[in-house]
Amino acid sequence: MKKVPMTRVVLDEFSDLALLTDEDKEILRTRALGWSGVKQCRVLCMSQATLSRRVEEMKLKYEFLSQRGYLPPNIKI
Repeated sequence: MKKVPMTRVVLDEFSDLALLTDEDKEILRTRALGWSGVKQCRVLCMSQATLSRRVEEMKLKYEFLSQRGYLPPNIKI
């Protein structure tokens, strides 16, 4: 099934439900803007491993919430 891009409404709802930190919200916002991982790491002052780990954690949180019907499925993070 094709993944759809994350919208501002879904991003805000996900941020509230998953209790994301401000840094996590910034990671999602910059990913939605199409920034590369290298640019995100440089601007957000974190390593590539940290960025990858945090994105994976957010994907798991999103999957958990979407399976329970709180968020739409198949969103690209």
